[in-house]
Amino acid sequence: MRAKRLIFIFLALFILLKCALQKYGSFILKVMRRVPRLSIVHNGKEIISATLDIANHPKTINELLRANKVKALTINRGDYYMFKVPVRVGAEKPEASFKEGDLAFDYMGGWLVVFLKNATYPVKANFIGKVESKVAELKPGTETIILFLP
Repeated sequence: MRAKRLIFIFLALFILLKCALQKYGSFILKVMRRVPRLSIVHNGKEIISATLDIANHPKTINELLRANKVKALTINRGDYYMFKVPVRVGAEKPEASFKEGDLAFDYMGGWLVVFLKNATYPVKANFIGKVESKVAELKPGTETIILFLP
């Protein structure tokens, strides 16, 4: 008798779960999906935190995620910081104009670019994400570690 009751409860839960997935399946998957992130660290302190836009630029983001951890020197161009990243990808919806807080990848030179102000970049680059934190002041030549987190 007890076994029949357990089977009945199991089947009822299975049917409820199946109905919930049919009705809310895409929402549940979106909530469960992790958003890739980028973290730029100097002297053990996170100075830049950003989310990566994998939905619109999957090839670029996946190649960056494979790089995992990169040491890079800071180059300050006034309107943006640049970091050399040993990743090669092609154009993926490239743009030339960027807004404050945008994150771009210059696929021609292999540069990760963090925009401090609205600016036009000299060549087209792949927009890859948005900075979430206030960007700390960095001196040119500052050694940083870039972490690409899945």
